[in-house]
Amino acid sequence: MKQKDLEKTRQRLARQLPDPTQILRGSLLKRRIFHQRGCARCACGEGHRVWVLTVSYAGARSRQISLSAKQKSLAERWLRNYRNLRQKLEAICELNQQWLAQTDQIDFLVLVLFQMEHGFRDWKSHLGLRGLVLRVAQAERLLRLWMGFTLAYALVLWLGQDAEAEKLRACGERLRARPRHGTWRVLSVLSLALYWLWSPERQALAWPRLAEILHRVAAGQGVRLAATAPG
Repeated sequence: MKQKDLEKTRQRLARQLPDPTQILRGSLLKRRIFHQRGCARCACGEGHRVWVLTVSYAGARSRQISLSAKQKSLAERWLRNYRNLRQKLEAICELNQQWLAQTDQIDFLVLVLFQMEHGFRDWKSHLGLRGLVLRVAQAERLLRLWMGFTLAYALVLWLGQDAEAEKLRACGERLRARPRHGTWRVLSVLSLALYWLWSPERQALAWPRLAEILHRVAAGQGVRLAATAPG
């Protein structure tokens, strides 16, 4: 049940609640009493029929109250009010449990969506696309541009993991004095790839390797590259 429907049902049940000052707990029982002396009706065994309100308490205790005919009708109405009130309150409690469960789920989804949106903004900033304004078909064009930059970013990362790119560490990397995040290295695979692509001495090999990665990905062949020839 949706939260809007839960709220409507809860309000309807609340309007149906009886007056809490006109309720009575217990059981209405029919009994027969007998006088010990001075009553011909009791002497012949007929006795007198009465209504008794029996109320139970903790510790196996109970209380019994004899009612007149007029009190009996009032007690019956109050007992019905008590049962009706209890049923309505139980139903409202069940609805509140569903409402709380849905609220927790909604809060979780809102948190997840917030994290996704926050990460999306950070990623656009990282790619240099945050704040970009397009005049026509903004959402579609920005999404295509964002996906293009993302794929290019992934391709460059794969290029930086190539064995030839790893050789560039010896050219300009100084190891850390202390390990950070479990590594002594300073240059990331992205840094190696960018250095490889824009180094005048080495870009002649880098761009064909990047094209090879792109073709293999487009063909669904994965990104594992052939071994680099020594030299």
